[in-house]
Amino acid sequence: MSIDVRWLKPQIERVTEMTVAARAQRVQSLAGLTRFFAAEFDAQAWQARLEAALAADAKLSVAQFSPDEVANAHYGFGNEPAHYALLCSDGSQILPDRHKPALFGLIHVACVSFVYGVTPTPALDAALAFCDQREVRLLGEDALYDADGELKPTGEISTERDLLEIEVLAARAQAFHKAGLRVIALADGAIMPFSLLSERMPEKVALEQAKRIGTALDQLRECGAIIAGYIDRPNSNALLKAIALGMGTPLKMAGRGSAEWAGVFDRQLIEMVLPPSRRTALFNPNWQSIGAQRLDYAGHGMRCCYANMAMDATAEIVRIEMPTWCADEIATVLAVAQRHSRMGNGYPFCLKAAHENAVITKDDQGEVEYALLHALTQRGLISLTSAKQSAKDLR
Repeated sequence: MSIDVRWLKPQIERVTEMTVAARAQRVQSLAGLTRFFAAEFDAQAWQARLEAALAADAKLSVAQFSPDEVANAHYGFGNEPAHYALLCSDGSQILPDRHKPALFGLIHVACVSFVYGVTPTPALDAALAFCDQREVRLLGEDALYDADGELKPTGEISTERDLLEIEVLAARAQAFHKAGLRVIALADGAIMPFSLLSERMPEKVALEQAKRIGTALDQLRECGAIIAGYIDRPNSNALLKAIALGMGTPLKMAGRGSAEWAGVFDRQLIEMVLPPSRRTALFNPNWQSIGAQRLDYAGHGMRCCYANMAMDATAEIVRIEMPTWCADEIATVLAVAQRHSRMGNGYPFCLKAAHENAVITKDDQGEVEYALLHALTQRGLISLTSAKQSAKDLR
């Protein structure tokens, strides 16, 4: 039975009114912070106040700007290289479903490549063929249950997919490096998996995951690659908190914990002040977690900036994340990303292509389920879909 939207009219009116009021409050909250980007703003005095606040509480998770750039300035994009290989990876997964005949999970990661300015060689052909190979992991019950016999959270499968995406980029980058090409690797989303920023994660697991990311980043650094994470519609407020703190606003008023700042993000401030084809100064997000600290120790601390990828007055604010050892190549990354953003009508074509290669369709899922059911039947095990799932399948 379909929903009659007329039933929801009072609720729609309420939600609409709340949204309008929240946006008005957001604009008011951000208006004072736009002074930070004014030419007459005293950035040195602001920096001194921010450093004093951080000295008083070293665990504050706020942005810390690089001393090499002016914190409240903005910078242009660079030029696209004449010869390079652009690599992008993405992944998808099938999550375990206890209503299906067999309990399983599946991770699928794909990589795409775009090569510019060179003629084919046997080494390049080999790299292209390797890039076309998919990483597919079928997870059985041994990987889905924890030591206590409980089904693991589905978030662990998503984290494993994130780790594989970086590892796939590293392996393919090495192949293109052997073919004599400089590699620019663009990840769909953050390089640092969200799980590594959670204080709830057990330290042992966080260190194991950080080690895997560190190993992949080592491989990328060793072959001279540039890697960046491209985060569309970012929901961070580390920059807002830093600006507010340096202006003397107590952190409790500058974070997500107060009604005044609920739902207010860095990008909402940046789109008010950043012109097209410009970026903010680089900053250290100063993540306070054991996983992030492990990468810092390994020389893979992150630097971030916000960039306006638009070519006209309509802002397209993204967050770019790069390891410290290649962050000085940010201008090159932005030039390449903007080219593909134009090709992709506002979102990089290369990342769209990676997504299309990695997506698991309903037909794909059905074939995997059928193959598993057939294999079980051949071994004499009759598995049935639950009555609940059978009822859903009738629709």
